[in-house]
Amino acid sequence: MSWEKVIVKIGNQDIHAMYNGEILQMPNADIKETIKVNGKEMQVVSSIVDHRDNVIKIKLAKASESKGEKSDGKSTQG
Repeated sequence: MSWEKVIVKIGNQDIHAMYNGEILQMPNADIKETIKVNGKEMQVVSSIVDHRDNVIKIKLAKASESKGEKSDGKSTQG
């Protein structure tokens, strides 16, 4: 999975970060249970602070993707 640049909104601050679809890496900041990435609210699963580089690595819950049309449970045969 490739990394992409994203903007994380914490309070009134916009923080530049890197995101690979599951892990968010950004400068160390005080985070809550949810975090806003590119304007989308995402659930924080876990986080680890790397004190060597003063960055925080955050594992985010993956949003469930739509898999197309949903069945109504009725048969299409007549």
